[in-house]
Amino acid sequence: MRVDPYIQIEQNFSQMLDNDQVEMQSELLDQRVNKTLDAMAQIGRYLSGFEGRKNLIWYSGSFPAAVFPDVLKQAATLEVRGLESYITDRNYTDRLRTATDHLTASEVAVYPVDARGLTGEGADQLNPEIATMQLLAEQTGGKAYYNTNDLKGALESAAVDGSTYYSLLYAPTNPKFDGKLRNIRVKLEKSGYTLAYRRTYFADDLESKNRHASAAGAGTSSGEPLSADMQFGAPLTHEVIFFAHVDAISSAVPPTPAQLAALRPYQEEMARAEHRKHPPKETPELMQQYAIAYSVLTKMLKYPDSGGAYRSDLVFSVLAYDENGATLWGNSTRLKDNIPHTRIDAIRRDGFRAAQTFYVPLNTAVLRLSVRDQLNNKSGSMEIRLPLAVNKPVLQP
Repeated sequence: MRVDPYIQIEQNFSQMLDNDQVEMQSELLDQRVNKTLDAMAQIGRYLSGFEGRKNLIWYSGSFPAAVFPDVLKQAATLEVRGLESYITDRNYTDRLRTATDHLTASEVAVYPVDARGLTGEGADQLNPEIATMQLLAEQTGGKAYYNTNDLKGALESAAVDGSTYYSLLYAPTNPKFDGKLRNIRVKLEKSGYTLAYRRTYFADDLESKNRHASAAGAGTSSGEPLSADMQFGAPLTHEVIFFAHVDAISSAVPPTPAQLAALRPYQEEMARAEHRKHPPKETPELMQQYAIAYSVLTKMLKYPDSGGAYRSDLVFSVLAYDENGATLWGNSTRLKDNIPHTRIDAIRRDGFRAAQTFYVPLNTAVLRLSVRDQLNNKSGSMEIRLPLAVNKPVLQP
């Protein structure tokens, strides 16, 4: 059978266009899922500073699809806007685990509410967006509301449902912490009741997890979960409480070649975000020097006794933003220390001390600071408005 070459070329070209469309939609969906899970983890960190159970009502008209761990995937039956193979190509297990772990550790139950109302779709269980709602609700002890026009009733029901609860604690009898998914089942002797609670958890080896987090470093551009803490305007986190004494040092000065080189990656990132091929040619005319003295409450930290000394591992990070929230510069300092027993009482009394000195462009409007304890995967953050008067200290809790 002879194949017309023109038809073959047309088919190949059509396939290329289909592939490009699939890749574009995949990347867009990646961004949605990443932003959603980052936001969930950030909310969990922020609410960790408040005691008791919290209810998060997630009201949206478009939920990200296919946020499934491996054990919950239904790749054979689910479609993401017609992309049947998409789910098998993406794996959000670790990201979902991080988000739900922060939420449940902070006693936050998620109640997703679908703002689209009655959709008339019969196969709700096979709808990937509905599955995302159900999964996050079940993972955190909340409830999903969808396919209903009674949105007010859904909000009221979520508020009532979250106002009455019991806190139950238990210790697993299975000593094998292999990171796999385990099921939780709560039963009542009396029938006729519906229970809402977290149905699963990951049996993480905490020591191994902490070692992995320590080895991952302390990047300020894309590292998880530090990136969520450092986002411009994001809620402040309180897992680690610290004070920062900020000073502007001397007058602004022209940038050095080394400083211009340090600014270059952030200019390139800004250009990509604005869909420009090249970063702006103009360079900052002046740079201002700042010094930050940190004091971290030790009761929020983990510093195990490793035989003769207490071990600490902290990361101090700073990002500089302009008035529009564009990142101008960033730096991260990691301090791993062995604290002698003779010093530990003073540190417990006065806090863990550290300092940073750096230059930022004069048009910097906000400094975003973060302190992260690598040993317990907890962090705290704050924002400081600029400019500051030269040599005039500012104390920020």
